[in-house]
Amino acid sequence: MRHQTTRRIKHWLTDTQGSVSVEAMLMLPLLAWVYLAMFVYFDAYKAKNTNLKAAYSIADALSREANVTGAYLNTMDQLLNFLTSSNHPTKLRISVVRYDTRNEDFYIRWSQVRGTGINPWNSATIDDLSGRLPRVPDLDSIILVETFSAYEPAFNVGIDPFSIDNLVVSRPRYYPGLCFDSGSAC
Repeated sequence: MRHQTTRRIKHWLTDTQGSVSVEAMLMLPLLAWVYLAMFVYFDAYKAKNTNLKAAYSIADALSREANVTGAYLNTMDQLLNFLTSSNHPTKLRISVVRYDTRNEDFYIRWSQVRGTGINPWNSATIDDLSGRLPRVPDLDSIILVETFSAYEPAFNVGIDPFSIDNLVVSRPRYYPGLCFDSGSAC
């Protein structure tokens, strides 16, 4: 009787029938989480890349202009919303900055904001950004396009909601500077 019990226990321990079902039940939640995590990470990178491409598109369009109006900047804001397809409100700040090599300082020619929660740059606050700006020839102007958007993951897989902020610096292509319709900026 003892020999028979020992043999049944050995047979039960070595029997692999049904182990695939047990392994599938153990691994299915992990596989589902990995699939959702890959989707969320890919979506986050896609959102960052789309926002950056939108900022470059707006900067390129502005670099080809000599004068812009408030209506033109509203259109650029609509373009940003269209290109990013974000469910959250986007923000846009466009500024024209001039560099003075004698004082080694940037000066704001004009700055406009579309969206809420951010302020236009002025000559006192542009110093906060001067470490991120490239070297510019004396008295040359550059166009700063800043886009702001929020990203919220579709599933909770370890990525917290975050803000996508881009800064694109462009030079006017055909004109010495980009003027705003107020006239005081040229």
